[in-house]
Amino acid sequence: MELIQNSQNNFLKEVEDKLTGGMSLSNFRIEYRNTSLIINDSDLCKHIFRIRFDLINSQTNFQAFWYDVEYSSKGEVVDDYFGEY
Repeated sequence: MELIQNSQNNFLKEVEDKLTGGMSLSNFRIEYRNTSLIINDSDLCKHIFRIRFDLINSQTNFQAFWYDVEYSSKGEVVDDYFGEY
């Protein structure tokens, strides 16, 4: 995933800088988690679908972060979110 591979040059730099033990986000395994359909979202006033990915720490096998990407009904990226478990 390009976002993770380029983490030193985007908004994930702060997350990358906090990792310990010589880890970088590129050391995390990316796994598909789920797809959600959002119908009549009051903020967006349209239908969207969201795909969630988990970033798994390769040393501990625990989910450390999640990454959501929201798409319009036409398949265009609407927004994306990154968070920590």
